[in-house]
Formats: sequence, structure tokens, C-alpha cells
Amino acid sequence: MSSVSKKNIALFVLPFMLIFSTFTIMPVLVSVFFSFTNFNMVQMPQFVGLANYMRLFVNDELFLTALQNTIFFAMITGPIGYILCFTFAWFINQLTPKLRSFLTLLFYAPSIVGGLIVWQLLFSDDAHGLLNAWLANIGL
Repeated sequence: MSSVSKKNIALFVLPFMLIFSTFTIMPVLVSVFFSFTNFNMVQMPQFVGLANYMRLFVNDELFLTALQNTIFFAMITGPIGYILCFTFAWFINQLTPKLRSFLTLLFYAPSIVGGLIVWQLLFSDDAHGLLNAWLANIGL
């Protein structure tokens, strides 16, 4: 690497990795652990092995119905969604550049405007932005 060393890159990635590990990886690992226990938040967890999964897949009619509905929904919406997305992308790509730009803007406008509204709400000037007003109140 030229002017940026691997150590510097690791320092830039470290905050993301800490937050990602804390709020994504750790909760998943803890849930997997608790799925093999009998845990009621008052007593210590008791290891029961695969008993929870056996009860879930064999005795729980509501779960089996939900699982069937989820698989059916995924089998229908997945392929149809991919085909429609591909078709619309192909259609938009065949248009003139101006019309393509307009339709792309129309498609992305809701997500862009939503982010701008939140940004404006939080970081507007000191009198109106929620975060800036709070920071001003504590003297920053």
C-alpha cells in the first residue's frame, strides 16, 4: 500500500467493527445460546439441549403454519420480485438519458428526502435542530 498503512486502515474500521460486533454479532450469539436453554429471566438458564427445537418443530402448530406461510410467500415473492426488478431496470436502461435520469430520481426520491428530513430535524440551526439544541443546552 502506498501512503496508507494497514494499521491506519484497521483504525478506521475499528469503530464500525466494535459497533457491529456489539449490536449484531453478540446478540445473535447470545440468542443461539439461549435457544438451547430454559430461561425465564428470573432464574439462571438451564441447559435443555434440542428440547426447545423438538417442541417447536413437532408440537407447535402455530409455528408450523407460520413456517409454511413464510416458505410459500418467499417462493412467490422472491422470483417475482427479481423478475420485476430486472424488467424495470432493463426498461429504464432503454430510455433516453434525460428520461432515465428523471425516473431514477423518482425512484430514489423517497429515500433521499427521508434522510434529508431526518438530517434537517436533527442538525438544523441551534434554534430548530433537536441534536444541535441539546448540544447548545449543555454548552457545546
